Amino acid sequence: MTIERRRDPRYYLDRPIKLQCDQTGLRYLGGHTVNISAGGAMLQVDYPQCLQLGQEIRVAVANLPHQTMLESGDFVTGTVIRLPAFFM
Repeated sequence: MTIERRRDPRYYLDRPIKLQCDQTGLRYLGGHTVNISAGGAMLQVDYPQCLQLGQEIRVAVANLPHQTMLESGDFVTGTVIRLPAFFM
């Protein structure tokens, strides 16, 4: 039996994202959400090898499934807490 450790319920949501970090500079990484909660989100990023555990990132999530334009004010700050095993 699996013990649920999450504080907040997760909701499956597939929305486009843009991600920015120090390694990408002014360039954005694309991707999409897998699921979200009040405390965080699981993201699928096109080039996760650019990311490191503990790294601060800036992420914008589209409000609509096919929305491609995201404004600079749409970005929020987050921290990478998990990466695919083959990048660690």
